[in-house]
Amino acid sequence: MSGRDEQPQVPPSILAAAGDPVEAEELRRAFVVIRDSSSNPELADLAKRVLDGRMSYREFGRTQTFDQEAGRALQTFGEEWQALSEDEREELAARGRAEEQRLADELRDRR
Repeated sequence: MSGRDEQPQVPPSILAAAGDPVEAEELRRAFVVIRDSSSNPELADLAKRVLDGRMSYREFGRTQTFDQEAGRALQTFGEEWQALSEDEREELAARGRAEEQRLADELRDRR
């Protein structure tokens, strides 16, 4: 974890929107990934604004920058998903469920 994430805090807009601590943490982590690894500096800055509490995730989702990047990402995802076998898709889904459970356990243990 980088120094920026040692004491992660979920911005209120994300927590309120997600309504569930696990979903809120997953959403926060998604914004961290966008901030830290996007090749689009404008998108990374928008994600930083959400994480800093200066922009809601809904405002982020309404930006032209997000719209363009999400369109490209969804097209790539769709193409890659279609190339997977049914077994590979199920394996990915199982890994996602296991990660969600791991995160729920981690958050429960923090309390």
